[in-house]
Amino acid sequence: MQVLGGQAFPNGVKFISASHIAKATRDKATDTITIKKTTVPYRRVFNVIRRIPVLRGATILFQMNLKLMVILLLISLLGSVTLAFIPNETMTQVPAVPIPYWTNTVAYFLLVLAIVAGYFGLSDVWRYHGAEHKTFNAYKDGQILSIENVRKYSRVCDNCGTNMLMFVWPVMFLLAQIPDSALLQFFLGLGIGYELFKLKKFKQWTVPFYKAGGLIQKYIVTKEPSDKQIEVAIAALLTVERLG
Repeated sequence: MQVLGGQAFPNGVKFISASHIAKATRDKATDTITIKKTTVPYRRVFNVIRRIPVLRGATILFQMNLKLMVILLLISLLGSVTLAFIPNETMTQVPAVPIPYWTNTVAYFLLVLAIVAGYFGLSDVWRYHGAEHKTFNAYKDGQILSIENVRKYSRVCDNCGTNMLMFVWPVMFLLAQIPDSALLQFFLGLGIGYELFKLKKFKQWTVPFYKAGGLIQKYIVTKEPSDKQIEVAIAALLTVERLG
């Protein structure tokens, strides 16, 4: 069965198919790789939703990285609440300075970027992220997954969620013009952004978004992995591929 994508985390990498998840972790003390295999929860429901445009965007993020989805949602809600508590002229007797709603989206983008950069920069996740991308790129290219073959490939991956966010944020920017729409902005932004991310017919139109995402991947959220980190990524991908 086709491997859909992966995710890096401290000391490891996981890959997911429509039915299974394989999580490979390297124990620093023993220098051994441990692999945890699980089935995708509610996979029948998810497999149905994956066929429904717009709805599948949030669903896929939920499957791939629940923690990231919760963080993004909380930041979105926090931004909305913060704007709601900014004093207005009826509270202060001073003419209020109008704050356009799009500032919420810009602040949201910068905050998420800072959190992600900090998280990757303070751990070995950025190297495992690079190993995940290299391994997935080699897999898509039909290569035998050896350390030597995988190392040749780029750390930039078209399938990365960073590229998806390059499409999601402009949609959220437009939806931010609607007052009090944090939840709508979040879920509809993910849904429409994902559909734009997956567009194949208008590839030339999408190039700037992929280039922006590629630069963030290359200079912020990935780093050149070691052979041992590549070995972990290969172990995870081969396991989920065998599980079918």
